[in-house]
Amino acid sequence: MDPTLRDQLLAVTEQALKNDDWPAVEQIWQPYIAEGDLEAHYQLAYHYLWYTPVDDDATRDRMYNLLRYAASKDHADSVWFMADRLDDVDPEQSPVYAREILRAGHLGSKHAQRALGVAYATGDGTGPQDLTEAIDWYRRAAEQGEPTSQYDLGFMLLLGEGEPRKVDEGLQWLERAANAGGWSAMRLLVDCYENGYCEVPKNPPKPPTGASSRKNTNTKTCRALRAAIGSSAISIRIPLKRSQTLMASSATAAGIR
Repeated sequence: MDPTLRDQLLAVTEQALKNDDWPAVEQIWQPYIAEGDLEAHYQLAYHYLWYTPVDDDATRDRMYNLLRYAASKDHADSVWFMADRLDDVDPEQSPVYAREILRAGHLGSKHAQRALGVAYATGDGTGPQDLTEAIDWYRRAAEQGEPTSQYDLGFMLLLGEGEPRKVDEGLQWLERAANAGGWSAMRLLVDCYENGYCEVPKNPPKPPTGASSRKNTNTKTCRALRAAIGSSAISIRIPLKRSQTLMASSATAAGIR
């Protein structure tokens, strides 16, 4: 399915869900399901299983069948969602979960990629902590626009975790996360730009005549961030290790939905 069409259908779906009109949601996606579109299989099943009370057994079973079919055809997010919904399985101890979430990540699911980043960054899950692997999976998810991964990637780059410290790239990822509405990224950027945290220079050398200074750019950025999050209690304490602060309710990375 073309991404533009998908986004248009998702906008209509969101409105139908606000109106508590599940039949309308089915009408949106069924024509594309009938054509064999795997993204439509996933979207209809996902929205039923995640956004409704799931109180009809027949509909629930039909939605899972849609997911199973799409996953069998290597639809990345269907593979991720099926792994995430495994019943009666502890993800941290499940080889099935580990296999399927890795499969989904390699197929391109940004949700699975984020889950893998969290698992490797914290050591929670089916394998040991590996910050090099963590930053690789965060980068894959971040490049697909996953904002929490953009924040985690930026933070790790500022601290030099998983690879050598890259302040400029780290700031770029944090700014992308902040532009997507990430409050943690906004707060961290303010502390970096105003207080010099993570070795971000507060008073860089004067640039050549006619060039805009990093300081002026940072000042403008801080003003915009302060306007977004308010002027009170914006400072945060920078931890020694970003990987030590990551919180996930399970190896499936709570918050990725």
